[in-house]
Amino acid sequence: MHKGLVTPAAFALMVWAELACGQDPRGSILGRVTDSSNAVVPGVEVRATNVATGVTASGVANEGGSYNIPFLLPGTYRIRAEIPGFKTYVRDGIQVRVSETVELNIQMEVGQISETVIATAETPLLDTAGSSLGQVVDERRVLELPLFAGNPMELTLLTPGVVNTTDMRLRKAAFNNAPSQIATDGNGQYNNEFQIDGVSNTFAVGNGTARVAFSPPATAIKEFKIETSPYDASVGHTIGAVTNVSTAGGTNELHGEAHFWERNSAFDAPNFFNNKNNTRPAVYQDHRYGASAGAPVVLPGLRDGRNRTFWYYAWESNKWGVPGTQTSTVPTPAERRGDFSELLRLGSRYQIYDPATTTPAADSAAGPSRTTSFRRPASIPSARSSSVSTPSRTSRARPTAATISFMPRRRSRTTTSTWSGSTTLSATSTGCSCACTTTSGRRTKMTSSATASTASF
Repeated sequence: MHKGLVTPAAFALMVWAELACGQDPRGSILGRVTDSSNAVVPGVEVRATNVATGVTASGVANEGGSYNIPFLLPGTYRIRAEIPGFKTYVRDGIQVRVSETVELNIQMEVGQISETVIATAETPLLDTAGSSLGQVVDERRVLELPLFAGNPMELTLLTPGVVNTTDMRLRKAAFNNAPSQIATDGNGQYNNEFQIDGVSNTFAVGNGTARVAFSPPATAIKEFKIETSPYDASVGHTIGAVTNVSTAGGTNELHGEAHFWERNSAFDAPNFFNNKNNTRPAVYQDHRYGASAGAPVVLPGLRDGRNRTFWYYAWESNKWGVPGTQTSTVPTPAERRGDFSELLRLGSRYQIYDPATTTPAADSAAGPSRTTSFRRPASIPSARSSSVSTPSRTSRARPTAATISFMPRRRSRTTTSTWSGSTTLSATSTGCSCACTTTSGRRTKMTSSATASTASF
């Protein structure tokens, strides 16, 4: 019997297989290079430069005049094509979106390479090279559209064919179950795949259901794409939609922001029920705040990361409390002494039986056993309750008197319970010309305590 060893080749194969399960969030630019007579022009060097970062990728037209520039991060690019004997071709404003291929055909003009032809005022490019149905939610929509509780995954509902399958219950920025309850093109809920930068972001709940594992802060998202059927060959293992989030990254300039979002009962007027019952609105607070920043990695005297290496950090915290009103029944002073005779006003069937008098019933029709009530109807003698009120040294049971002491006095039938929580989201990414990205998980801190009228977690 030989012990199995994982060779480097096998390990590399397993890593490749794991990465192959995800969809690459990067896009590409491809097309055909021709001259004014529509003849192909091979050997043309086509360069795509990211306007924000200055990172450049290039490709060369083959014998058929076709070129392909893959692995481009989402953003705006400047295209430059040149070859001796032709004027330099330049086109700005080429938008590459997450997981999409842009088709750009280039027409060269005969002339000196020092001359430049700038293509402007053309129809915006469409994804004519892909076959998938879906929609890209860009950075502007993520940052400017109203978000229910601040979770950007709610914007998946903007896509045609996507419907919400749950109610409008309490939602927060870090709550991932409600955004997961969507159905696409009639495929049912919990049948969708979620990814961050092409890496699986799906949490398997069980019973064939799956939901979002982590929702980054809105400022940590560059854009995301939700694809409904049919997919291309890069997507699979789900009958629903695939949502691929592309995280934000730093640029050649230092940019940052800070935000604060507030909900507070102090800003609200009494509702219909407050006015009817002459009560004040319940106190609640919801604070969501955060900040983000990004820039090139600059180490004086060691490294200048402009056009090469960048950093980006986003952080958000949400502290909130949601009140609720409930009606409860507490013991009366007489019931605290064991006297429940007031219940006899509701009927003679309200009796308290002595459990120590339980005996087998002679008549099976009367039931399996029979007990005798106390001599004083609906009352517990103090002698019978004292043994319970005084715990033994070996018993862990809480005494009845001690338990009752925690119950509130009978002053009002209305008490208020306030549920409060705190969640913190953070995402850190570093990028370079090869687009390396890492994302940290959610840090959640919750505590639990309870009293007669207030509970918090």
